[in-house]
Amino acid sequence: MTEEALQASPADFALQREGSVKPEVSGQLKDSTNGTEESAITASYRQGELIFLMLLLGCLVGFIAFVYDGAMELSLKVVWKVIPGYLERRAEQTEDGLAILSKWGFLYTMAASIFLATAAGASIKLLGFPGDLPDVIHCVHKLGYVPMCQTLPMICCSLFSIAAGGSLGPEAPLVAVSASVSGYISMQYFNHDMVMVRKCTIIGMSAGLSAFFGVQLGGALFALEVLHTMGMQFFDVAVYAIGSGGVCLAVYRGLQGDEFGEIWSFPDAPQSTATEVIGGTIVGAIAGGVGIAFRSVFRKIGRGVSILGLGHFEDTESPIILCALGGLCVSVLGVLVPPSMFWAEFEIGSIAEPGKDLPHIWPQGGVFYGLERYPWESGPMYLLVGLTKLLAIAFTVQSGFRGGFIFPLFFAGASFGRALLSITDDVLAPGLVAASPALLCMCFAAGLNVAVTRTPFASPLILAILSGQPNVMAPALCAALASLFVTRSSKFIGPQKDRADLQFIGDLQPLELPPPRSASSAFQPFVCSECKRPGVASGANVNGSTVRQDEMGSLTGVGASAGGYNALSLQNTISVEDPLPDDSVKSEGSTFGKKETTMRESHEEEEEEEEEEEEEPITASYRQGELIKMMILFGFLVGLIAFLYNGAMELSLRVVWKVIPGYLEKKAEQTEDGLAILSKWGFLYTMAASIFLATAAGASIKFLGFPGDLPDVIHCVHKLGYVPMCQTPPMICCSLFSIAAGGSLGPEAPLVAVSAAVSGYISMYFFRHDIVMVRKCTIIGMSAGLSAFFGVQLGGSLFALEVLHTMGTQFFDVSVYAVGSGGVCLAVYRALQGEEFGQIWPFPDSPLSSATEVVLGAVVGAMAGGVGIAFRSMFRKIGKGVNILGLGHFEDTKSPIILCALGGLCVSLMGVLVPPSMFWAEFEIGSIAEPGKDLPHIWPQGGVFYGLERYPWESGPMYLLVGLVKLLAIACTVQSGFRGGFIFPLFFAGASFGRALLSITDDVLAPGWVTASPALLCMCFAAGLNVAVTRTPFASPLILVALSGQPNILAPALCAALASLFVTRSSKFIGPQKDRADLQFIGDLQPLELPPPRSASSASSVGFQENLISHGNGHGNGRRADPEAGKLLTESGPMSEYSAIPERYTEQDVARAIKAALQTDA
Repeated sequence: MTEEALQASPADFALQREGSVKPEVSGQLKDSTNGTEESAITASYRQGELIFLMLLLGCLVGFIAFVYDGAMELSLKVVWKVIPGYLERRAEQTEDGLAILSKWGFLYTMAASIFLATAAGASIKLLGFPGDLPDVIHCVHKLGYVPMCQTLPMICCSLFSIAAGGSLGPEAPLVAVSASVSGYISMQYFNHDMVMVRKCTIIGMSAGLSAFFGVQLGGALFALEVLHTMGMQFFDVAVYAIGSGGVCLAVYRGLQGDEFGEIWSFPDAPQSTATEVIGGTIVGAIAGGVGIAFRSVFRKIGRGVSILGLGHFEDTESPIILCALGGLCVSVLGVLVPPSMFWAEFEIGSIAEPGKDLPHIWPQGGVFYGLERYPWESGPMYLLVGLTKLLAIAFTVQSGFRGGFIFPLFFAGASFGRALLSITDDVLAPGLVAASPALLCMCFAAGLNVAVTRTPFASPLILAILSGQPNVMAPALCAALASLFVTRSSKFIGPQKDRADLQFIGDLQPLELPPPRSASSAFQPFVCSECKRPGVASGANVNGSTVRQDEMGSLTGVGASAGGYNALSLQNTISVEDPLPDDSVKSEGSTFGKKETTMRESHEEEEEEEEEEEEEPITASYRQGELIKMMILFGFLVGLIAFLYNGAMELSLRVVWKVIPGYLEKKAEQTEDGLAILSKWGFLYTMAASIFLATAAGASIKFLGFPGDLPDVIHCVHKLGYVPMCQTPPMICCSLFSIAAGGSLGPEAPLVAVSAAVSGYISMYFFRHDIVMVRKCTIIGMSAGLSAFFGVQLGGSLFALEVLHTMGTQFFDVSVYAVGSGGVCLAVYRALQGEEFGQIWPFPDSPLSSATEVVLGAVVGAMAGGVGIAFRSMFRKIGKGVNILGLGHFEDTKSPIILCALGGLCVSLMGVLVPPSMFWAEFEIGSIAEPGKDLPHIWPQGGVFYGLERYPWESGPMYLLVGLVKLLAIACTVQSGFRGGFIFPLFFAGASFGRALLSITDDVLAPGWVTASPALLCMCFAAGLNVAVTRTPFASPLILVALSGQPNILAPALCAALASLFVTRSSKFIGPQKDRADLQFIGDLQPLELPPPRSASSASSVGFQENLISHGNGHGNGRRADPEAGKLLTESGPMSEYSAIPERYTEQDVARAIKAALQTDA
C-alpha cells in the first residue's frame, strides 16, 4: 500500500475500498421500478414481465395438470375399479365364483400390468424418446429449455406406466410437460432470449410440481433444488417460480373442486425436543446408507438388462420387449407383496392408519390372500414391503417406464420407519423408542428421498405438510441433511450440477482495511470506520457508527466497519489470493464452471473404478468436511450463547415486571384500599421502569460504543465478510436494557449480531480461514442464532439467508450448512433450557385450504404491503421529528442518553394507554390467538384505564387500534436508539390487523361472510407486513406456520408474502440489502453448442446419465450424433418445427456445432 493511502482518512479510505471491490458487472440494467442500478443477477429483466409470466404460466400449467390428472384417474379407474368390479359381479352370480376369483384373481393383475407396460413400450417405439427427469435437468442446464418433441411421448408413456402399476408417479411427466410448454411459449410467442427462456422453463417446472404435491413452497423448492447437487442456485427466479406454484395450485385445485393439505392421517406427534432432533439425524444417516445400497442395486439391475441384450433403458432398440419384461417383474412383485405396486402417494395412508385398504391394486391380497386385505402390520412385514418397493422402483425405471420416483421413495422410507419402530418395540422393549410413528416414518422418508434426489429443504417440507405434522419438521430436516452428508460422494442423478452462467469473482479484500486506531480514539475498545455514499447523511458520531438513514428513509448500513478484534495490522492480514501456508483448506478460486469429470466404469474389470469428481468452485471449493465441522461447532457455540443471552433477558424481565410488581401488590394488600390505589396509580411504575431502563440503554451506548444493528450486520456481511467484535458488548448491554424497558424490539437482532461476530472471529483467528470462508462462517452463525430464537430451524435459517438481499437466498453455497447449523443450535439451546419447541400460539385449527383461501391470502398480503409502505412513511416522519428536536439521527446522535430516555417516555406512554403495544410481542400474539388471555409481561395489565384488571381489546376497532399503536411503538423504539429486532413486533401488528379484518367484516357486513379461520387471516397479514419490511417471503410464512401449529395455512400465507413483496418492490426499508457482489453473470446458453450424446460406454456408469440422449422430432424420428465422426444422423421422416434443433440452422451448422462440442469435451 502507498504512503498516501496509509495517511488517508478513514472515510476516504472506506470510499476507496468500496470503489475497489465493486465489480464491473456486464449487462447491468436500469431497474425501472426504482431507478437504481441493479446487478444483472436479479434485475436483468424487469420484475413486471416476470410477474406477468408467473401468472400466465401458473394458470396454463394448472390447466395442464388438471387435464393430465383427469386422464390418469380415468385410466386407473377403468383398469383397477371398473373391470375388477365387473368381474366380482359376474363371480357372485355363480357358485364358488368369488372363491375362484380370489384364488386366481392375481392373474388379472399380471395380465393388466404386462399389457399396459407393453403399450408404454409401443408408445416409445412409435412416438419417440419421451425424456425423463434427468433429461429435463440436463436440458435446463445445457439448452435452457426442454424440447417439445418429448411432450406427447412422455404423456402417453407415463399414463401407460402409471396405469400398469409401476413404481413411478406423475411428478416427472408433469415436470417435463410443464417445462417444455413454458419454454416453448417463452421462445415462440414472446421471443425471449435464452436466459429468459430458461427462467420460464424453471417457472413451469416449479408450477407443475407444486400442483402435483399440493404443497406450494415444497413443490417449487423441489424443482429448484433437484437441478443441483447442493443448494437452490437459480435464486434469481425462485420468487417467481414459487409464486407460479401458488397460482398453479389454486387453478388446479379450483378446477378439481378439491382442498389441499394433509392427506395422511398419522397420529399427532408431540412437540419436538433435542432428543427428537438427534434421533432424526441418526435415522437420516441410516436412510442415507439405504440410499447408497439402492444405487448399487439399481446399477446391477441395469447391468443385467444389458446382459440380456436389451441395452440401457434410454438407448434400447427394443422398448416394447423391455417394457413388457418390466411389467412382468413389477406385477410379480405386486402379486407377492401388493403394497409394492403403484406410485404410493395414497398407499402411505395405509402406513399412517394400519388396517386401511390399499387404494388401487386389485385383488387386495395378491397371490396369498386374494380378495382379502393383505396383512402387513408388523415390523418384519414393513421391512419386507420397503425392500420390495425399492426393488420395484429399480425394475420400473430400468424397464423404460416413465414417471417420478419421489412418492415411491417416500413410501419405502415410511415403511422402513414403521419397521424400525415396530422391531425396536418387539425386540428391545415396548416404548423404548418414544418417537411417534409420524416422526420415524417422515424422517426415514426424507432421508431416503434426499439420498437420491438431493433435495434437503423440499423433502421434509412436503412430508410435514402432507402428514399434517408440523412438529416433525425439524427432525425430518435434520434427517435430510444427515442423509445428504452421508451420500455426498454418491450422486444418483448424473446431470445435477452447479450453474454454469455465474462466475465467482471475489469481492472481499481484507488487506485494504482502515488505518489502525488513532490516539484520539484510544478510549474506545475497538475502532469502527465510516463510509459515505451518495444520498446518505454524513458525519460520524463519537462512537464511530456505521449506519445512516438515507434520503428514502431506509435503514442504511454504509460503514466498512473493521474495528474490534478485526482491526488487523498489515502484517496480520489474510489474503484471498494468498491462503495461509499451514491452511489445509483451499482458497475459493476465481474460476468457475470447471468441467466435472463424471464417474466412468471399466467394463474390462469386474470391480468398477470410479474417478473422484472434480469439485465445482461455488459449492465445493472448500471441502465439505471442513464446512460440516464448522456447522457443528458454531451450532453448539451459538446455542450456548443463545442460552446465556436468553437467561439474562428472562432474569431482567422477571425482576422488573414480576418480582417488583409482586412485592408492590403484597405491600398494597396490607393496607386499606391499598390495591385500589395501586390499581389507579400503578401505571406510573410502568412509565418509571421503562424510562429508567431506556436511559440505561442510552448510557451503555455512550460509554461502551456503537452497538450495531441488523442493517449494520447486513452491510458488514456484504462489504467485510464478518461483523466486528467491537459491537458485541454494547449490543448485549443495550439490547437487554431495551427489551426490559418494554420497547417494541426483540432479541432476534442481538442474537444475529453476536452470533455473526463470534463465528467470524473464531473462523478468522482460530482456524485461520481466508476471508471467503470467514463470510461463510459468519452466515452460518447468523442462521444458527435465528433458528434458536424462533425455534424453527428452516424458517430461522432461511430468514438469515434472505434478509441479506432484496430478493432470493443468494448465498446458496452455504445454505445447507447454515440450515444444518440451525438444527444443531436449536437442539443445544432447547436441551439446555429443557424445553420443547413448536407451536406457541393456540389458534383454533384451520381447515384444509382451497383455491379461495389462496386468493384471499394474496389479497390480504397486498393490503399488508400497503400498510408496510405507510409504516415506512411514518418511520421517516418520526425520524425527521427527532432531527427537528436537535437530537440527530438515532445512530449519529451526540446525546444517546437523552434520546433513549425520550424513547422510553414515548414507549411507556403508549404502553399505559394501550398495554398490548409494549414489548416485542412474541408471546403477546397468544392473546390474539386466545382472546381473554392475560398479557405475559406488562404490569399493571390494564394500564391507565383498567389498572390491575385485564385490558379488554377483543373487538374489531380495538384490534385495529392495537395494530396501529404497535407500528407507532416500533417506529418510536427504533428512532430513539433502542436495539433489538422488529420481526415479532411486525408479526403482532399484522396479526392484530388480521383479527380486526375478520371482526369488522363480521360486524359490518354479515356474520360468517368471511369464512376464513382466524389463524389464516392473522398469519397472512403478519406474513405480508413482515415481508414488506424485511423482504423474507419464504422464511416468514414458515415461521408463522410452525409457531401457530397450522400447516394448512402455509399456501395462503406464502401467497400473502409474495403479494406483499411485489406490491413493495420499489420500497426498500433496510438499505444495505443488495445482491451478491462476488458473482458475475456470464451467460452459458448458446443454441449452436449442443450437448454431446451419451455414449454406450457410459450408459450404465451411474443411476441416470450425465449425457443427453438424442432429441426426437415431432414425428418420433430420433436424432443421434456419431461421437467419432461428429455427424448428425437423422432417421427417415420429415423435419418438424417442434424439433429440438431450430429450423433456421442447417444440418451442416448443427453437425459443426456437435463436432465442436465433442472436441471441447475431449
